[in-house]
Amino acid sequence: MTSASSFPESSPPPIPGLEFQEKIGEGGTGVVYRALHLTLRRTVAVKVLAPAPTGPEWLNEPQLMAALAHPHVVVVHDAGHAGGHNYLVMEYMAGGALRARLEPGRPWPLDRAAVVLDQVAAALDHIHGQGVLHLDLKPENVLFAADGRVKVTDFGLSAPSATPRVPGADGRPSGTLDYAAPEALTGRPPDPRYDVFSLATMAYELLTGRFPGRVYVPASQRNPVLPAAVDDVLRRGLARDPEQRYATVARFREALAGATRRRRRRAVWLTAAALVAVAAGGLVVARWRTANPPPPPPPPAEQPTRLWVLYDQPEDLKLLAGDAGGELAGGPGVTAERVRVESPPRGLPPDLPLPVWPTPRPVLVVRSASAWGFVHPFQDRTLGQRVVAHWPDLLRAVVPADRNFVKAGGFDGDCLAANHRGTLWRAGDTEGWNDDRRIAVDRSDNPALVLTSRDPARQKLLGAYQSLARGPGAGEVAVLRYRARGTAGTEKLAVYAAMPVEVKDGDAGPAAGRVRRVGSQVPREPPDWWLYRSPDWVTPAGGWQTYLVVTEAPPLPPLPRHRNLVIDLADAGQVWVDDVELFTWQPGGVQ
Repeated sequence: MTSASSFPESSPPPIPGLEFQEKIGEGGTGVVYRALHLTLRRTVAVKVLAPAPTGPEWLNEPQLMAALAHPHVVVVHDAGHAGGHNYLVMEYMAGGALRARLEPGRPWPLDRAAVVLDQVAAALDHIHGQGVLHLDLKPENVLFAADGRVKVTDFGLSAPSATPRVPGADGRPSGTLDYAAPEALTGRPPDPRYDVFSLATMAYELLTGRFPGRVYVPASQRNPVLPAAVDDVLRRGLARDPEQRYATVARFREALAGATRRRRRRAVWLTAAALVAVAAGGLVVARWRTANPPPPPPPPAEQPTRLWVLYDQPEDLKLLAGDAGGELAGGPGVTAERVRVESPPRGLPPDLPLPVWPTPRPVLVVRSASAWGFVHPFQDRTLGQRVVAHWPDLLRAVVPADRNFVKAGGFDGDCLAANHRGTLWRAGDTEGWNDDRRIAVDRSDNPALVLTSRDPARQKLLGAYQSLARGPGAGEVAVLRYRARGTAGTEKLAVYAAMPVEVKDGDAGPAAGRVRRVGSQVPREPPDWWLYRSPDWVTPAGGWQTYLVVTEAPPLPPLPRHRNLVIDLADAGQVWVDDVELFTWQPGGVQ
């Protein structure tokens, strides 16, 4: 039997009728597991509370959630006590928490955010109508179903709206401070305006990629595409004085929906205006009669416009020839041009970044309107074809934080340390650094890593790196995605992952032979430790461009040490790097 004192560090307590599968979340009130309900053969979520509360009060949350049935409130199936712990059995939300879909500094599109916020507001409006306040609304408590619907959960701090609440024993509010209304610190009894503030905070975070802070900074200043009407709604929803806030979630919801509709309606009117015709000296004006016009169609997906295969020897082309051994086709009108690196033909684009240092070849280079891509197959002959076919998905894929191997890829906060120290990003030896040669985080606009090398006397590599706690498994497809821009137009930048693998001395297989041919041994380590890397060198333009490096990890045992994500600058100039993500992928989504 699992004791209350050892949980949650140990395994969950056994619960009759449930088969635990994996931990999927953890918070201040307990740990959540995915489990199988053995009788119904249904996947469920089980929240195990720790430490176990005494008395019947712990049933407040499951009974409250069961009573608040609503399409956007998570359903509670059962509650009980086992192994010294109380537990709740709830519907399993396969899409995970909203928190995993947020990335600091990267706002959501307004239309997409509006759908999520409207569903959360509908849930809050419903529970307020039942006389209940949530009091702990935050992205961790907003979950996605498999069909994309949003539901609110975690009512552990909820209370009837007439019940006074005061701060905890330490004087702090009981909820999460970042989303708690200011009056939580004063002991003032909460009312629906408390949840309005939390919802407005979450809306600001979705639409700007940042928290609003104590002093309101216009949301449109951090996200220029936001209309003034949305800014006005957020400003009122985040008023420090509850008397100046929207009185109810329903009013906040209505105001936000109206602001986003006006933006869509304006787009429709602009389209209608283009149809205005002048006939017989008179102006014919088309009237738009729809009260709620549909949103404008999304822009067409960005497709590859040109492909090149860079290779050394003719036999290299077999890795990109497809299962049938035919040519790599990129779709109608787009085929791969062959470029032998030692004798490249004339007429190549000047910004085609031919490798500067040895890199695994052959490599498929993909060009589209706003992005460059590099595809490095190891043994899968169809990898290039699959990347080309799913290029739009790779560009716009949302990578949950728990699926991104890179931490602080947006360079927010205190994430960079010098002289190979720190737990996140590390810079190299800083002796002799000055304004003409240094690595820093530029916070003048959106945080980004800036590498400066303008000292002509010191033109060696300048770089930063991050030690990765985990990485792709043997044979998985890893996607490195980042943005970069430069100033001189001559800089050479490489962002790449180093994947250490074990190559046994007696292994004569094709995988081991390829790693020995294009990889390198790890210095001062056993001779069967090898690094497989894909340092594709690019020349960033003056505006931000997206880069993707798609690499098939060797089908060999990965090693836990010497796994790094590296950013290197060669030649004189200055580059900015931002939004660095490394994740595994197969057609259909992020893995």
